[in-house]
Amino acid sequence: MISPRLARVLAYAGGAMILALAFTGSGVMTYALVLEKPWLSYTNIPFPAAQRKTYKPGEVVQLIVARCNSSNDVRVYRITHSLQRLDEPGWYVLPADEANMAPGCRAVTSSLNKIPLETVPGHYRVVGAGIVQGMIRDHVVPWASQSFYVTP
Repeated sequence: MISPRLARVLAYAGGAMILALAFTGSGVMTYALVLEKPWLSYTNIPFPAAQRKTYKPGEVVQLIVARCNSSNDVRVYRITHSLQRLDEPGWYVLPADEANMAPGCRAVTSSLNKIPLETVPGHYRVVGAGIVQGMIRDHVVPWASQSFYVTP
């Protein structure tokens, strides 16, 4: 048989443990949802085109991308991007892809931006985002390129 005093002590200890776990859990949730910053950043938005300012359908717009990985590990992130027409409303969704990145900052030439064959002539830019995984949620890091022209 447990004495009434021991039962009270155990009840208080159990309640204190439940409160401590709740506060710890809410602290982790607050960090992950509000305070956690994505490990990926871009330092040269809008990205310049590597070669020229005029392209034809089927050609690749190579972009010079300066990016930083603030973590201590090689990380993988998803890339979503679209061709946005600037002189009239219009979008062409480009295939999504993945990239990996070592810690630190470096500039790379991205060759993922192939102009669809059905693209009509006009003034365009590539817009997109790097999507990186956080502790609880994904972070969307948006970017855009400088503008260029598509000719027939």
